[in-house]
Amino acid sequence: MGAYQLAMLLLQRDGRRARGEDESASSTEETEADLVLTRLGYRLRLSKFALGYNINRTVKRVDPSRDSRRPPSAVHAVDGAMPSKLFQSLQHALRPHSRYWSHFYSKAGNQFASHNITLDAGDRAGSVELRLNNSKSLFEQIAIIAFQKMKSRFPQIKHATSVEVWAHKRPADGQHQLHYDMDEVLLRTLGDDDNKRRKVQSQCGHVKSSNTDSRISCPSVSCIITISPGASAAPTLICDQSITKHSGYETNCGWLCYPEPNRLVAFEGSLLHGVVPGIPLANSTEGDRVTLMLGFWNKTVQLTQDSSIGPNVPFVDAKNEWTSEFNAVPMDEGFSFGKESEASSADSIETIDPLWTETECSIDEESFAFGEYRRSGETQRFSGRFFLETKQTTQIDEEILHLENRPGKIASRS
Repeated sequence: MGAYQLAMLLLQRDGRRARGEDESASSTEETEADLVLTRLGYRLRLSKFALGYNINRTVKRVDPSRDSRRPPSAVHAVDGAMPSKLFQSLQHALRPHSRYWSHFYSKAGNQFASHNITLDAGDRAGSVELRLNNSKSLFEQIAIIAFQKMKSRFPQIKHATSVEVWAHKRPADGQHQLHYDMDEVLLRTLGDDDNKRRKVQSQCGHVKSSNTDSRISCPSVSCIITISPGASAAPTLICDQSITKHSGYETNCGWLCYPEPNRLVAFEGSLLHGVVPGIPLANSTEGDRVTLMLGFWNKTVQLTQDSSIGPNVPFVDAKNEWTSEFNAVPMDEGFSFGKESEASSADSIETIDPLWTETECSIDEESFAFGEYRRSGETQRFSGRFFLETKQTTQIDEEILHLENRPGKIASRS
């Protein structure tokens, strides 16, 4: 564990040095990190620019290490996404000691839990103001506005039949492992049945199974709304790797999406993503990183039945103490939903290209004198998936679809 953390810190420092944010760092730290990772058994890692992200957000970001002509067409950010009245209500409902965290989130434990809200296609003909006033919850109002903000950029969202809603609260140095937004109930149900379970086989790093797609169902569009960026302001990393294509890192590109209060980030729903480990600032007074996520489903998603905790619990059935804090907000007559609030931030998304780097480095006998950091044949899993044991990122797909798909285990977003 110490070696793993040391490698992470070395890459964060060298990434900041290359950005001009840590002049005390050594130019050899990336090489030192690769040596440690090689001795841990890792063969592929995220770029130092992804891990050593821009902590000040005032320093000019470095250009990609190669000429990248791949615009972030699969990712979009909007600042001031929610009208102030709705955003203030959302901040209050997800405040540090709200009942959402104590009465729902904490009770879920390590199990992923979310709520599902049906979207009535017939209501979309009416004005946004009318739909907001007719909404049954704050969650539904947030979803309506996110839908409006993203429908021109992501036309597929227009066919959404429901929206999945969930929130996360993470400490200053928190992270969220690389994962996919998926139909968790479907994935678990088919994984529990030995007759339906599809063994995911890998050949040259590519998943080969004609029946694999029977377990894969993703939102058409996923969204992240930042409530509080937290002390470290760690960005979300979105990779140009889709679970529905099994293409791995052929494009080897990704995007760091920096958090700001009331910033909405949306992306194609089958893409690999997570939150990189935070770099806490010494004098920061910020607390936890709090975000609200939305997944717009174009197809029927499997709901959690007969339980108040789990993936896609119908929100209308969630008659608990905490739900009153998410009552719909009455819209004043003077409320305006105009395009003037859709000011995209030029500094919200940073392209990382290349995203993945091999850990290969020249190792002499003296370097290996201390020996390996783990015993031969030992399997040691660390949270994150930021370092991989193979040279193919489809290793992540295999873990999610097969290795971690055991009875009762939620494999993707926990």
